[in-house]
Amino acid sequence: MGALRIGPEISEGLARLGLKKIADLTTVPRAPLARRFGPELLRRLDQALGTQGESVAAEADAPYFGVRMTLPEPIGLTSDVMAALDRLLARLCDKLARAGQGTRKVRLEL
Repeated sequence: MGALRIGPEISEGLARLGLKKIADLTTVPRAPLARRFGPELLRRLDQALGTQGESVAAEADAPYFGVRMTLPEPIGLTSDVMAALDRLLARLCDKLARAGQGTRKVRLEL
């Protein structure tokens, strides 16, 4: 009954009646179920069976904290890459600090 997203009191009440699966609910008359457990149970049952729609909100996009640097010419030395990385990380840390955020993982794309 967990798939119906009903409260534990309703779930326990259904179990006491021997109704342990969603399929068990489809054989019981709806009016007594509504009287005993309320309209929420029938609404959740209808949503699970696809006879009633359910609005679903998309999750908000995670904030993006990327920083970027364009160089006038190709970098050929490891020390130049490391110097550019130091500047990028400083800018990234400032951006995260202003937002009150932190990070556990950083991806570098070159």
